[in-house]
Amino acid sequence: LIRRLISAGLTRQAIRAFDDIQGYTQTKTNSDDFCFLLDTLCKYGYVKVATEVFNKKRDGLLPDAKMFTVLIYGWCKIGRIDMGERFLNDMIGRGIEPNVVTYNVLLNGICRRASLHPEGRFERTIRNAEKVFDEMRERGIEPDVTSFSIVLHVYSRAHKPELSLDKLRLM
Repeated sequence: LIRRLISAGLTRQAIRAFDDIQGYTQTKTNSDDFCFLLDTLCKYGYVKVATEVFNKKRDGLLPDAKMFTVLIYGWCKIGRIDMGERFLNDMIGRGIEPNVVTYNVLLNGICRRASLHPEGRFERTIRNAEKVFDEMRERGIEPDVTSFSIVLHVYSRAHKPELSLDKLRLM
């Protein structure tokens, strides 16, 4: 029901339905249910609405890495990498440790949406991606196959086989 309402653009009704679940089913919603609501809003492009809901309800629920990752994904999906980074910093500031999935979502946002021409944009994209790799390692999180795949895809799109080979050697 919630997904259908959101896909129809009826976000307020979906949020109201989510709030009323307990009355209809006699089961209390948990953080997984809340993540589903946030994720569905973000996937359909209603990231600002998801952020509003998160900010209103995060005191009632204990925010976790999954919730923040969903919101970072949403902001990156609409091309607002700056907001994704802001949520990552907010997450860290609250003492919630990001995981490899969180960093991969941010890395994907940086790399997949990037325009690679002129050359300066490619360089900036790679610099930002390397910054994410460095931060991951500083926090003791080793980049996984997905992390490398995201960056290799950018090298491939930019027709930089020598950089692809260098990155493969680091794996």
